[in-house]
Amino acid sequence: MKYIKVLFFFIVFLQLTDTYKLPLLLIGQTTSTASLATLIMCLTYIAFNFSLFRKLLRQKLFKIWINIIVTLPAFFTTVHFFMYHLDLAEYIYWISFFLFFGTLYIVSAMLVYSEVSNKIVNRLFVFAIIAAIVGFVISAVNYPFILALMSLASNKTNAIESGVTEIQRAVGFFAQANTAAKAIVLYFIFLLGNYFYKFSKKINIMMMILFILMVFWTGSRTSLLIIFFVLIFFAPSILYPKVFNSESKGINLFKVFIILRSVFVAWIGLLILNVFATSIADTQYGELAGRLDFLRNVGDNQNGLSEDVSLNARFEVINDYLFYIAQDFLIGKGPEFRNEMRKSGEFQIGSQNEYLETGLSYGIFYVFYYLYALIVTFNIVGDNKITRKINSGKSIKILVFVIFIYGFSINYIFLERVSVIVFGVLIGMYLRDKEIKINEFRNSSVNYNAI
Repeated sequence: MKYIKVLFFFIVFLQLTDTYKLPLLLIGQTTSTASLATLIMCLTYIAFNFSLFRKLLRQKLFKIWINIIVTLPAFFTTVHFFMYHLDLAEYIYWISFFLFFGTLYIVSAMLVYSEVSNKIVNRLFVFAIIAAIVGFVISAVNYPFILALMSLASNKTNAIESGVTEIQRAVGFFAQANTAAKAIVLYFIFLLGNYFYKFSKKINIMMMILFILMVFWTGSRTSLLIIFFVLIFFAPSILYPKVFNSESKGINLFKVFIILRSVFVAWIGLLILNVFATSIADTQYGELAGRLDFLRNVGDNQNGLSEDVSLNARFEVINDYLFYIAQDFLIGKGPEFRNEMRKSGEFQIGSQNEYLETGLSYGIFYVFYYLYALIVTFNIVGDNKITRKINSGKSIKILVFVIFIYGFSINYIFLERVSVIVFGVLIGMYLRDKEIKINEFRNSSVNYNAI
């Protein structure tokens, strides 16, 4: 059984880092082959550990995200299939997609929940960072190799075109720079909240700088702003654990000072990155530097954000999406409608907005349930004094906020491997630690009463 769990942790690692493409390149198979094999193996694992799956299903925190990733999308897609908005091949494609990402979430949670310690999970994310660094270096020195990995995708034409236009931005083993950036941010949230806090301040500061530089290298503006927010949340409690882990009530002026200083340092960090971006503007990485123009132009009344073509295009498409959402606001237009609009030229670009995309595909009920899931998750992990200080719970809180922000600039968040795996890992870890804490509290109460 031990070796089987190690095997599945390795499978999760390959999916978490997108390194599953490397063996595919050797055997000449596409990503759909790996996805099918992974789906079958995950379903087999769930079947052989069904009692554990049923146990986790009793937990609202676990079940609510199955609804988000699998149940509701599959339900609305089925409705659209019977309304003849999808043909059979399209229906099977989308259902298999939902099942694939749903089983990744479930297996990740089950694996971590059944682990006594966090040793193998911590190693999983440490090696994920190492894999990301290796991928970034390869994308800088041997980009044709990255394009070869992109050619394995089912939609290889779009992937390769995206890769060619982003050659100055680090993508690593991921198909797109923004996806790589989000992966780094999610690794960062896990490691800072559950692993690196054990080490010295110097190591933590070095790791923070490393993560910032990696996100900067991807050219992802949203992720760059988010990672500074994450730093403001985590850095004070990591660098000053005695102050922030104390039980003192009332306003602690020293805490307030540390938080304000963290905000100031983050602002200085952004200014330094702007200076660095300006210095490389005339080099071969000029396009990467140009990705930060929006930060330099925010205070410019003449230019403002108007020079940012990417942002302006996203704003312009909002009205198009809202028009079609209003037509079928209860159940949406189905998951294929967006692709049809892109092919016909009705939508010049995708919205890159989770709320618009899911509203268009599944209707506003799904969007409201999605927001409800974020709020409920945030509340559950801090619902009492016993569980409030669980590290994974703190990480889930910041993850929920980050996912909410990402929703305004990224679509199909839960049709991505990294998102569902990190959610699964943290929820599995939290439910396990919560159970341990509650049992410890009950045992201590019994012993106290016995005395």
